[in-house]
Amino acid sequence: LGEKIEIHFLHYKTSQEATEAWNRRKVRINPNNMLIKFAEMDCCSPELIEKFEKLPFKNKICFAVNDYPTYKSVINFPHKKDAIKVVDDSKYMPKNITEILNTRINRI
Repeated sequence: LGEKIEIHFLHYKTSQEATEAWNRRKVRINPNNMLIKFAEMDCCSPELIEKFEKLPFKNKICFAVNDYPTYKSVINFPHKKDAIKVVDDSKYMPKNITEILNTRINRI
């Protein structure tokens, strides 16, 4: 999305297919009822987690393996000993994450 936001489409074979899916779905986005999710994965750094924490969204959550005790949006993620990043955040997501999210969101 320009030079400001990068979106990773994991389940599409071509960029055209991903773009079409994005354009079809983006009209359903309600900016007043969004949950912004981030994870300490891939090229993430403590600086990016800090930037995420400062984003002006009411409902945001960040899954991390490292401790960020002063950040209200960070939840420590189940991980193997000595892990340095979240490998697959979808693997641990319960079918209904409302309880986990409400616990964190109410602190934000």
